[in-house]
Amino acid sequence: MLGEFTKLAESGVKTKEGVVTFAQEKGKQKVKECLYEEAFCSGKTFGLYVELGKGRERGGEQSEDTLALEKEAAFDY
Repeated sequence: MLGEFTKLAESGVKTKEGVVTFAQEKGKQKVKECLYEEAFCSGKTFGLYVELGKGRERGGEQSEDTLALEKEAAFDY
């Protein structure tokens, strides 16, 4: 499952927290592919699957949460 940072310090500015949002459309995960060509996600798609007694189905999560980092970090984007 992939989320998207919706509130984060400006590029290169140190911070100890950010907000990540998980979005869905019509009950299915909205973000399915990485926006960046990173080794861990290159060429892969991501999704959330649920078991409701009728087999495995695609699902979606609609939530927003604050991530707290132990140490300050700067992200370049």
